[in-house]
Amino acid sequence: MSRTNPETVIQREIRDTLEHLGYLVLRLPVGQMRLARGYMFNTGVPNGTPDLLAIAKSGQASFIEVKTKTGRLRDDQNKWAKSFADWGFNYGVARSADDAIKICKGEF
Repeated sequence: MSRTNPETVIQREIRDTLEHLGYLVLRLPVGQMRLARGYMFNTGVPNGTPDLLAIAKSGQASFIEVKTKTGRLRDDQNKWAKSFADWGFNYGVARSADDAIKICKGEF
């Protein structure tokens, strides 16, 4: 029996909800992953990059860091949060699909 990471469950709920609302949602995988052939592949996405990028039809980009109820941002994630705020993007930590909607609307 395999266990699903709780953050993965929240992320899937967020992606499904935002896509249903018309957003283009991209998952931003950080670090390395093992490919089907068994070798490692570096995604090229820097550590601390938010989990999701949601783009509205208007072109507004929102960066979403997915966390569980008790999850906290690491130092590298806090640096990205500050950068995105400085650059004028919507950014926030989502612990639910409702949080993600608020982030995309700039209400978070």
